[in-house]
Amino acid sequence: MPDAVELRVLHGDRMVVLADGGAASYDLDTGLASAERAEPYDPAAIDAPLRAVEFHGFDYEREIVPLPSHALPLLPVQAAAKR
Repeated sequence: MPDAVELRVLHGDRMVVLADGGAASYDLDTGLASAERAEPYDPAAIDAPLRAVEFHGFDYEREIVPLPSHALPLLPVQAAAKR
């Protein structure tokens, strides 16, 4: 997925990439941004906190196994839901 700054190269002045932090704004009357981000994000800096998070997969990946020996009791569950 391209960074917004990289897309700005394609679209020029038709696109504004506001600076981070929530303090930047865009004035609709003047067409000017108070602060713009000019450099793309560093992918390594983005991935570092994500690598620190322990992830063992989604619950459904552990609970739903597409094997006949692990079939879900869908018919009894459906019958109970109709009551």
